[in-house]
Amino acid sequence: GYDEFRPIKQHKKLFKLFSIHYSWNHMLFKKHLTEAGKPYWKHFMFAFRAGFLLIYAGITSIIHALIPSLFPFVSQKIVQKLIKESEQERRSK
Repeated sequence: GYDEFRPIKQHKKLFKLFSIHYSWNHMLFKKHLTEAGKPYWKHFMFAFRAGFLLIYAGITSIIHALIPSLFPFVSQKIVQKLIKESEQERRSK
């Protein structure tokens, strides 16, 4: 038979899906970007670059562990530079 409340139930389902989408979107993107005080692309560029630099720092650190005369203090300098950049960015807000 005809369910007179069907349109209302469908609206509730759509609203629930939208609410889940909104909270998921907020959780994945907006919350952290707001905390970081950066727009998406600025955050992307910093995080992407930092990721590659940290991979490089990790590789050079492993090589340094095996042969101490190679890459002395490279990983330390990379991490310090990233921390400094991040702190300067935060202070400028």
